[in-house]
Amino acid sequence: MPVNSKQESRRLVHTRQFLSRGYERDDGLWDIETILTDTKPFEVALIERPVIPAEEPIHGITLILTVDRTLIIQAASLMFSHSPYSVCGNIAKSYQQLVGMRIEPGFLQAAKSLFKGTKGCTHSTEMIGIAASTAFQTLWNQMNTEQDFDTSKELPKFAVGGCHALDVQGSIVRQYARNSHSPG
Repeated sequence: MPVNSKQESRRLVHTRQFLSRGYERDDGLWDIETILTDTKPFEVALIERPVIPAEEPIHGITLILTVDRTLIIQAASLMFSHSPYSVCGNIAKSYQQLVGMRIEPGFLQAAKSLFKGTKGCTHSTEMIGIAASTAFQTLWNQMNTEQDFDTSKELPKFAVGGCHALDVQGSIVRQYARNSHSPG
Protein backbone atom coordinates (compact mmCIF):
# COMPACT_ATOMS: atom_id res chain seq x y z
CA MET A 1 0.00 0.00 0.00
CA PRO A 2 1.40 3.42 -0.88
CA VAL A 3 2.53 5.62 1.99
CA ASN A 4 0.23 8.49 1.01
CA SER A 5 -3.48 8.35 1.81
CA LYS A 6 -4.58 8.43 -1.85
CA GLN A 7 -4.75 5.17 -3.73
CA GLU A 8 -2.04 5.75 -6.34
CA SER A 9 -1.39 3.50 -9.28
CA ARG A 10 2.17 2.36 -9.57
CA ARG A 11 4.33 -0.03 -11.58
CA LEU A 12 7.38 -1.97 -10.55
CA VAL A 13 10.57 -0.72 -12.22
CA HIS A 14 13.35 -2.25 -10.11
CA THR A 15 13.89 -4.95 -7.50
CA ARG A 16 16.92 -5.14 -5.24
CA GLN A 17 17.06 -8.21 -3.05
CA PHE A 18 19.46 -9.00 -0.26
CA LEU A 19 19.75 -12.48 1.15
CA SER A 20 22.11 -12.99 4.05
CA ARG A 21 22.75 -16.27 5.87
CA GLY A 22 25.08 -17.37 8.65
CA TYR A 23 26.64 -20.84 8.55
CA GLU A 24 28.50 -22.58 11.36
CA ARG A 25 31.49 -24.48 10.02
CA ASP A 26 33.06 -27.68 11.36
CA ASP A 27 36.36 -25.86 11.99
CA GLY A 28 34.88 -23.49 14.61
CA LEU A 29 34.46 -20.56 12.23
CA TRP A 30 31.32 -19.06 10.68
CA ASP A 31 30.63 -18.07 7.07
CA ILE A 32 28.39 -15.07 6.61
CA GLU A 33 27.10 -15.19 3.04
CA THR A 34 25.35 -12.12 1.63
CA ILE A 35 23.89 -12.00 -1.87
CA LEU A 36 22.69 -8.91 -3.72
CA THR A 37 20.51 -9.28 -6.81
CA ASP A 38 19.18 -6.41 -8.94
CA THR A 39 16.53 -7.08 -11.59
CA LYS A 40 14.09 -5.14 -13.74
CA PRO A 41 10.72 -6.42 -14.97
CA PHE A 42 11.54 -5.33 -18.51
CA GLU A 43 14.43 -5.69 -20.96
CA VAL A 44 17.39 -3.37 -20.38
CA ALA A 45 20.25 -2.42 -22.68
CA LEU A 46 23.69 -1.45 -21.37
CA ILE A 47 26.92 -0.67 -23.22
CA GLU A 48 28.52 -4.07 -22.63
CA ARG A 49 25.29 -6.04 -22.27
CA PRO A 50 23.10 -4.87 -25.15
CA VAL A 51 20.18 -7.11 -24.14
CA ILE A 52 19.43 -8.02 -20.54
CA PRO A 53 16.11 -9.88 -20.54
CA ALA A 54 13.41 -8.96 -18.04
CA GLU A 55 14.10 -10.47 -14.58
CA GLU A 56 17.68 -11.47 -15.50
CA PRO A 57 20.04 -10.06 -12.88
CA ILE A 58 21.88 -6.88 -13.71
CA HIS A 59 23.85 -7.36 -10.50
CA GLY A 60 24.48 -10.72 -8.90
CA ILE A 61 27.08 -10.29 -6.18
CA THR A 62 28.02 -12.64 -3.34
CA LEU A 63 30.11 -11.57 -0.35
CA ILE A 64 31.31 -14.22 2.09
CA LEU A 65 32.96 -13.14 5.33
CA THR A 66 34.45 -15.89 7.46
CA VAL A 67 34.53 -14.84 11.12
CA ASP A 68 35.68 -16.33 14.39
CA ARG A 69 33.79 -16.31 17.70
CA THR A 70 35.00 -12.77 18.45
CA LEU A 71 33.82 -11.49 15.04
CA ILE A 72 37.31 -11.02 13.63
CA ILE A 73 37.18 -11.53 9.87
CA GLN A 74 39.42 -14.46 8.94
CA ALA A 75 38.66 -14.49 5.19
CA ALA A 76 36.72 -12.40 2.69
CA SER A 77 35.49 -13.48 -0.71
CA LEU A 78 33.62 -11.35 -3.25
CA MET A 79 32.19 -12.88 -6.44
CA PHE A 80 30.22 -11.42 -9.33
CA SER A 81 27.87 -13.78 -11.19
CA HIS A 82 26.24 -10.85 -13.01
CA SER A 83 27.43 -7.29 -13.48
CA PRO A 84 26.73 -4.46 -15.88
CA TYR A 85 30.38 -4.15 -16.96
CA SER A 86 33.11 -6.72 -17.58
CA VAL A 87 35.51 -4.90 -15.25
CA CYS A 88 33.24 -4.99 -12.17
CA GLY A 89 34.77 -8.21 -10.85
CA ASN A 90 38.28 -6.74 -10.98
CA ILE A 91 37.64 -5.01 -7.64
CA ALA A 92 36.94 -8.28 -5.79
CA LYS A 93 40.50 -8.72 -4.47
CA SER A 94 40.37 -5.30 -2.79
CA TYR A 95 37.82 -6.64 -0.33
CA GLN A 96 40.57 -8.83 1.15
CA GLN A 97 41.36 -5.70 3.17
CA LEU A 98 38.50 -6.72 5.46
CA VAL A 99 40.57 -9.65 6.76
CA GLY A 100 41.76 -8.94 10.29
CA MET A 101 39.07 -6.33 11.00
CA ARG A 102 36.65 -6.94 13.86
CA ILE A 103 32.93 -6.42 13.42
CA GLU A 104 32.15 -4.04 16.29
CA PRO A 105 31.01 -0.45 16.74
CA GLY A 106 32.85 1.68 14.17
CA PHE A 107 33.54 -1.28 11.86
CA LEU A 108 31.17 -0.19 9.12
CA GLN A 109 32.60 3.34 8.99
CA ALA A 110 36.14 1.95 8.79
CA ALA A 111 35.17 -0.54 6.08
CA LYS A 112 33.39 2.12 4.02
CA SER A 113 36.45 4.37 4.16
CA LEU A 114 38.54 1.57 2.62
CA PHE A 115 36.27 1.33 -0.42
CA LYS A 116 35.33 4.96 -1.11
CA GLY A 117 34.79 6.00 -4.71
CA THR A 118 36.88 4.10 -7.23
CA LYS A 119 38.55 2.04 -4.46
CA GLY A 120 35.49 -0.19 -4.29
CA CYS A 121 32.13 -1.21 -5.68
CA THR A 122 29.20 0.75 -4.27
CA HIS A 123 26.96 -2.31 -4.18
CA SER A 124 29.58 -4.60 -2.62
CA THR A 125 30.39 -2.03 0.05
CA GLU A 126 26.67 -1.71 0.84
CA MET A 127 26.60 -5.47 1.45
CA ILE A 128 29.19 -5.22 4.24
CA GLY A 129 26.69 -3.68 6.67
CA ILE A 130 24.14 -6.40 5.98
CA ALA A 131 26.82 -9.08 6.47
CA ALA A 132 27.91 -7.47 9.75
CA SER A 133 24.35 -7.43 11.07
CA THR A 134 23.90 -11.07 10.03
CA ALA A 135 27.15 -11.97 11.80
CA PHE A 136 25.83 -10.51 15.08
CA GLN A 137 22.59 -12.46 14.72
CA THR A 138 24.42 -15.66 13.78
CA LEU A 139 26.83 -15.54 16.71
CA TRP A 140 24.43 -14.05 19.28
CA ASN A 141 24.83 -16.96 21.71
CA GLN A 142 28.53 -17.46 20.94
CA MET A 143 29.92 -14.00 21.71
CA ASN A 144 29.39 -13.87 25.47
CA THR A 145 32.91 -14.91 26.34
CA GLU A 146 33.52 -17.44 29.10
CA GLN A 147 30.07 -18.56 30.12
CA ASP A 148 26.91 -19.64 28.39
CA PHE A 149 23.91 -17.45 28.98
CA ASP A 150 20.17 -17.81 28.72
CA THR A 151 18.86 -15.16 26.28
CA SER A 152 15.50 -15.25 28.03
CA LYS A 153 17.16 -13.96 31.22
CA GLU A 154 20.39 -12.20 30.24
CA LEU A 155 21.61 -9.76 27.64
CA PRO A 156 25.07 -10.29 26.21
CA LYS A 157 27.38 -7.40 27.12
CA PHE A 158 28.10 -6.53 23.48
CA ALA A 159 24.40 -5.81 22.82
CA VAL A 160 23.72 -3.28 25.60
CA GLY A 161 23.74 0.25 24.22
CA GLY A 162 23.76 -1.03 20.64
CA CYS A 163 20.30 0.23 19.69
CA HIS A 164 17.29 2.19 20.94
CA ALA A 165 15.64 -0.87 22.52
CA LEU A 166 18.81 -1.78 24.42
CA ASP A 167 19.55 1.70 25.79
CA VAL A 168 21.54 1.39 29.02
CA GLN A 169 18.91 3.53 30.77
CA GLY A 170 15.95 1.86 29.03
CA SER A 171 13.26 -0.46 30.34
CA ILE A 172 14.53 -3.58 28.55
CA VAL A 173 18.03 -3.35 30.03
CA ARG A 174 16.57 -2.59 33.48
CA GLN A 175 14.31 -5.65 33.21
CA TYR A 176 17.19 -7.93 32.21
CA ALA A 177 19.37 -6.53 35.00
CA ARG A 178 16.60 -7.24 37.49
CA ASN A 179 16.20 -10.81 36.14
CA SER A 180 19.92 -11.57 36.20
CA HIS A 181 20.16 -10.65 39.90
CA SER A 182 17.10 -12.59 41.01
CA PRO A 183 17.54 -16.04 42.57
CA GLY A 184 17.45 -18.86 40.00
